[in-house]
Amino acid sequence: MLWNSGWEIIILLAIFGLGLYVLKGTQGKSIFKGYVLVFVILFVLIPLATSQLENVQNVLTKALDIYLLAVVVIFQPEVRQFLNRLGNLITLASFTTPKKIDDEICEALLFLAEHNIGALVAIEKNTGLGDYLNQQCVHLNANVSRELLTTIFIPHSPLHDGGVVIRKDVISACCCFFPLSEKKLPLSMGMRHRAALGVSEVTDAIILVVSEEEGWISICDKGEISHRVSEKELRQRLVEVIYKTNC
Repeated sequence: MLWNSGWEIIILLAIFGLGLYVLKGTQGKSIFKGYVLVFVILFVLIPLATSQLENVQNVLTKALDIYLLAVVVIFQPEVRQFLNRLGNLITLASFTTPKKIDDEICEALLFLAEHNIGALVAIEKNTGLGDYLNQQCVHLNANVSRELLTTIFIPHSPLHDGGVVIRKDVISACCCFFPLSEKKLPLSMGMRHRAALGVSEVTDAIILVVSEEEGWISICDKGEISHRVSEKELRQRLVEVIYKTNC
């Protein structure tokens, strides 16, 4: 008997805890606390009613049953909102998968290239890029997303100067400045290409560049530059770099 009562109490506490979590940040939370208080009073009074107060006990028992059903009416908006969120969560978890980092980077660079917006992105591998994450940088530590990458490089935005460093699946920082290469480059390649080539000469990072003038994408690796890479080449290279580095 005590065992069953113990389990009942645990289940009720779990239900009340779930209710408080669902109503967190809403006006319904205060109402729910009052609701729980009344429930506890009814729950305690029913066993205290003696056989001489049988009628009172019956009334309290029925009141408790009605009170439990009343939660659907009292918290109808909150219950509907919770069920709606739960349904969306199950749908998204069952039928969709989050975009991979390589897809996010690729889509961002293709968008920037299409609109002739210059960009410089360094993907850290084994050699750390900590030397370039100084006080002049803007430290983000944000998830990699197409929206964030494109926003960073939008012309005249406060963050568009310099390059982005991607480290361990996150955008570590932006507005980073890299050493310039001394190699002779075609006139079509500007300071971004020179900076990309420069950091690739001293680290094993992969540097991606979008040309503002031509709208082409280049990849710098080990002091060498691959110019005008196709979307297929870009995707293949990103998969190799990101997933081999993170293994």
